[in-house]
Amino acid sequence: MRLRFVRGAANSEVLDQLNSWASRATASGEGPAPTVGTHVMLLWGSKGVGKTRLLEEVLKAHEGVRLSASRIDEPDPAVKFYGIDDAQDLSALGLFTAVNTAIAQPHRLLVVGEGRPATWFREDEPGSADLKSRLSAMTVLMLDAPDQDMIVRALGDALHQVGLAIPDTTITWAAGRLRRDFGAVITLAVEAARRSGEVRGHKALFEEVMSDNPQLCLS
Repeated sequence: MRLRFVRGAANSEVLDQLNSWASRATASGEGPAPTVGTHVMLLWGSKGVGKTRLLEEVLKAHEGVRLSASRIDEPDPAVKFYGIDDAQDLSALGLFTAVNTAIAQPHRLLVVGEGRPATWFREDEPGSADLKSRLSAMTVLMLDAPDQDMIVRALGDALHQVGLAIPDTTITWAAGRLRRDFGAVITLAVEAARRSGEVRGHKALFEEVMSDNPQLCLS
C-alpha cells in the first residue's frame, strides 16, 4: 500500500528546509563553488516515520531523480538534483563515491537513511574514514515521528484504500492507540480489511486486530 503524503507538525519544518535548499540547485559553473556543505544534505529518522515519502515529495517538486546503487557514480549530467534512499544499505565506499560525484559533477544530493548517519557504515569498511570526514561537514536533518493528527489522516487514507468505511470518531480512537509510525497504520488497515467479514462492529474489529498485534500499539 502506498499512503498519500501527509504534511503535519512533525515534518513541515524539515520539508520547508529541504525545499528551500533544493530550489538553489544551479547549473555547473553558476554560483559558489560546490562543497559537501552546500550540495549534500543528510536526512535520518526511525523506521516508518515517512522518510521515503518525504524524499519523493521533494524530488517531485524540484524535478529530481532517485539515484540507484548501480548508477551511484554515473549520474546524468543534465539532472541537478538527486536523492538516495536507504543509505544504511550502501557501503561506505559507495556513499563516499556518491558524495564526491555530487561535488565533481555539481548537483544537489539528498541522502536519506534509517538511524543516525554515523550508524550507516562500519568503522572497518573501506572508505569509512574518508566518509566520516565528509559527514562532519554536511547539514544533517532529523525527521520526527508523525504526530497524532498525521496518524489519524494516514489511517483514514489507508482504510479508504482497503475499502473500509469507518466513522471519523472510530478512526481517531484507533489512531490514538497506534505507534507513531506509518507501518503500524498500514498493518492495522490491511488486517482490519482481512477480518472485516468476521467481526461485527468497527471498534471491536480494531480491538481484535490490536490485541493480536500488540507491536502496533503504544506501550
